[in-house]
Amino acid sequence: MHLLEVDKEGILKLEESKTFEEAVFAFTDFLARSKMVKNCRLEKVKEGKYIFKVEGCIWSGKVHTRQVSLKDVTCPYALVAMALYRKYFGFVSSENDSEYFANGTETVLEPASL
Repeated sequence: MHLLEVDKEGILKLEESKTFEEAVFAFTDFLARSKMVKNCRLEKVKEGKYIFKVEGCIWSGKVHTRQVSLKDVTCPYALVAMALYRKYFGFVSSENDSEYFANGTETVLEPASL
């Protein structure tokens, strides 16, 4: 199902989110409730810079450990977080590659350099 359709049905409640953090929480809560991930966290490093962490992803055992190379690849869930970053901050997050682990990922979200 398309993410915007899910939001229109009131499942995500992104429209109710007033901040980037609230929107990411709504998205990651949906992922956890749907059993796509065990947990997601957003850690603020400093103003405008965050680390988006995914733990217990259902794809990690199939993709993370079997892919030949995950270099230059961004986690799909982090791509959604990047889209929310743009929506709430008004500028694009740099498309940082994710660091892949056996059961999840970490991705830095920060302003793209001009």
